[in-house]
Amino acid sequence: MLLLPGGTRAQGSPLEKARVVFEKGEYPQAIDILKGAAASGPDNGDLYVLLARSYLELNQYEAAVNSAEKAVAIDPKNSEYHRWLGEAYGAKADHASMLSAYSLARKTQKEFAAAVDLDAHNFDAQQDLIEYDCTAPGMVGGGEEKAQPLIEKLTGMDAAEGHYATGICRAQKKNYEAADVEFAKALESKPKTAKRVYDIGDYYLQRKN
Repeated sequence: MLLLPGGTRAQGSPLEKARVVFEKGEYPQAIDILKGAAASGPDNGDLYVLLARSYLELNQYEAAVNSAEKAVAIDPKNSEYHRWLGEAYGAKADHASMLSAYSLARKTQKEFAAAVDLDAHNFDAQQDLIEYDCTAPGMVGGGEEKAQPLIEKLTGMDAAEGHYATGICRAQKKNYEAADVEFAKALESKPKTAKRVYDIGDYYLQRKN
């Protein structure tokens, strides 16, 4: 925020305000702010992505999908927009009927792949796509054999990310001993973001390790 004369702070934009309350976990309030902002400025993709994330936190999957789709429509070349649309489709698939889940799963993979194609250094999107391939059955486009080349490519770009991705795949197969080894290697390779360290710490916490 900008400092005004006298040391008072200027009010931020609605998006900035929404981000503050989102980080506090006040998701309904964030939605109210974002919906109001969308009514007056509907061409801001960042606004719709944060709206989708807020809906996801409240398990409102249809609303999350609708918001993320609007973000992608505004800027189809934004890697993060496609990633969050994939997240929304995936969350909706997890709570849909079997017939609907198949279609949503395919859309999930498509969006993650689009995010990676648009920005190979979007490591969160790479991790999402690899995890999808490691866990989803072949009937919806998954398969560990598809994940392996992606892991090798990712490892060449960033060793910590590659080991983390391998660990996730091992954990999904309940091979926890191998997963532990990969996560330890990821930490030894010094992840470049605090988020990845927290992700690994969360895994160990869940494993009571």
